[in-house]
Amino acid sequence: MSMTPIKAKYNELVAFFQWWIPTYLPSAGLYLEGQSAPRPANPYVSFSPLDDIDEVGIDERRVDSSGNEILRGQRVVSCSLEAFSDSSTRFDGFDNAWEMLMELKFSLKYPAVHAKLSEINCRVIDVNSVDNISSTLNTTNEPRASFSFTLSTVIVQSIDSGNIATVNATGVIEGTNNDIQIEISKTKP
Repeated sequence: MSMTPIKAKYNELVAFFQWWIPTYLPSAGLYLEGQSAPRPANPYVSFSPLDDIDEVGIDERRVDSSGNEILRGQRVVSCSLEAFSDSSTRFDGFDNAWEMLMELKFSLKYPAVHAKLSEINCRVIDVNSVDNISSTLNTTNEPRASFSFTLSTVIVQSIDSGNIATVNATGVIEGTNNDIQIEISKTKP
């Protein structure tokens, strides 16, 4: 299977997260996990738009109206987020890690978020709990929280199974009075 449609879905999801998180958490920074950049100042949310991708069922081979072959497959995508905040916000203030992710969790049901996901052919199928994963670094508490959810999507890719695009034939039909020479040529639409 070609990675091209998965890379395209990854890019669509990155764009979604870059819209979603600042829309509902305007005071939080943003960090794409795996990027080679320093962590932003607290509070911020790091995101992994495609932790895992699994097939559902068997991919279908189809032919579109132009005669081109495509492979269409249902996929389940796992996404995750982590939030980080200052030690002073552990139990109060809007910008604490746990509350930030709860806000994002609830926003998955908002019509605007549903519409944005629909634009990239995704829908939420499972939402996990927001977990407090705070830790103590030296003598300072680092409030952290994690959250993951699962999306359903469809991957479509062009394929070529080697079907014949043009058929040419010539022949002679013998008749009682005379023979008829025929030529046939058929090309896929």
